[in-house]
Amino acid sequence: MEEANINITKEDLDKIKEKAKKEAQEELIEFKKFAFQGSMIQMSVAFILGAAFKNVVTSISENLVMPVINFIIGKTGVNWRQLSWEPTDGITFEIGKFLGSFVDFLIIAFILYIIWKKILRGKDKENI
Repeated sequence: MEEANINITKEDLDKIKEKAKKEAQEELIEFKKFAFQGSMIQMSVAFILGAAFKNVVTSISENLVMPVINFIIGKTGVNWRQLSWEPTDGITFEIGKFLGSFVDFLIIAFILYIIWKKILRGKDKENI
């Protein structure tokens, strides 16, 4: 097998370095445009607000909705998120956790439905 002789001059290395530097700078400029454009910042704010909104919804379901459900089913004074059913040894159904998640989902879905129906669709009608 023959060995290939590759002769690279200092000028060639300088050209390669300059080209790599220029490409890196262009990538950095493109990344800045992407990361700091308005929609990316708006999405970040929406994500943070969504996390805070989840806490509010969980509080509504824990402190307002589920105490009423506990009263109706006669389980007052019980932490409803810990309600479980164990039909046999080793199998436990965490009913309270499921109910909590389901109530949270229903509240969020209802609020999103109202936003979509009343606000977003209303804007579409105005633009017609």
